[in-house]
Amino acid sequence: MELENRLDGDQPDVVDQASNETHEENGGQAGVVDQQEQKQAQSRADNAALKAARIQGSREAEARLRRQFDREIAESGAVNPTTGKPFQSFQEFREYGRKYQEELLEEQAEKTGRPVAELREEAENRAYLSKKRREEEGQKSQNAKRLAQQQRLVEDAMEFQKRHPGVDITQLEQDPKFKRFCGKRLYQEPISDLYDDYLELVSDAQQTARARADSKQQRGTGGGTGGETVTLSPAQQAALEEWNRENPRMKMTAKEFAAYGS
Repeated sequence: MELENRLDGDQPDVVDQASNETHEENGGQAGVVDQQEQKQAQSRADNAALKAARIQGSREAEARLRRQFDREIAESGAVNPTTGKPFQSFQEFREYGRKYQEELLEEQAEKTGRPVAELREEAENRAYLSKKRREEEGQKSQNAKRLAQQQRLVEDAMEFQKRHPGVDITQLEQDPKFKRFCGKRLYQEPISDLYDDYLELVSDAQQTARARADSKQQRGTGGGTGGETVTLSPAQQAALEEWNRENPRMKMTAKEFAAYGS
């Protein structure tokens, strides 16, 4: 009897616990759904705000452009043939242009016996085709210029290889010293001429370095020819080796380097 009572007493607790767990689970799912709906609502609100900002920015840009046109039209002093007074705004100028075009179409319709709508459509088609033709011609012109530029660079590179067969033009174009020397002249002037100018500049620097070395040597020896050995510090020796690696056609001796850096 006691066992039955205990079992009967335990069963409601188990049912209540299961019921509570079901409510909690349903409540958790509802919470997730609510969060998703809130995020979607927020996303729609953000998109609406961005769209409103874009529309407002477009309207402000149109207003600025309209004010600019109004000012330019007013300053031009052009007279409206209809009113006999200067145009006061771009809108007035455009309105006159539309009326003028309509008058021309009506005159043409009377002469040819064709409907105004048909003549207007033909005029719009001609304007559209004319615009497309200008765009195509502009694109062709740009393509032609680009091809001519590419051809010029190819011919320039070939000429450079003839004049300087021992120089790798690709490495030269990537040389920071050469690029710094050329500046904006690179690819605008023949690269062979630029390289010749560059070599001349470096040669002048070497000659100056040699002259300074000779002068220093003469001062150190009293005008004699001895004292040819020059000892460099480890840092100077490393710098000299780096220079000779980067400039194999313009290598310097220890004496020249010491004089150039003094």
